[in-house]
Amino acid sequence: FFPNKNIVKAVEFIEKSKLDGVLIIKNESVFSLHFFNGCFQYIGSGNLDSLFGKLLVAEKYIKEEDLNIVLKNTQSHLKCGERLVEKSLLSPHVISEILMLQFDRRIEEMKQQPIQSVVFTKTSELTLGAHGHVVSGDFLKSRVR
Repeated sequence: FFPNKNIVKAVEFIEKSKLDGVLIIKNESVFSLHFFNGCFQYIGSGNLDSLFGKLLVAEKYIKEEDLNIVLKNTQSHLKCGERLVEKSLLSPHVISEILMLQFDRRIEEMKQQPIQSVVFTKTSELTLGAHGHVVSGDFLKSRVR
């Protein structure tokens, strides 16, 4: 179902042009591929099962009670994984493992359905780059193919 050549071409164009923005891919769901200065940063999905904290619980790195305690602290500027590390509930290396698992699951989910539309929207630097986990464009393209 996945017209991967179109996505790969779009990613290559974004990389070469060093664009900041979001590539919105719509099928039965909506996925957002975020880019900062042409570098892939993050893939967003509406699937709640692929949320970072849910994956930590599903993979048995933490208990759901610990996740809920950390998520209740809305005053912290830290991301969920950073808060868990700060409270010694999670080892720092697990963050990268879960982010890669999240990436793989979201890409696989995206590939399962025929694509209805692909749109790129430029955004400012202020809204991107906040995730801090950069995946190379070559790695992204290899997964999309």
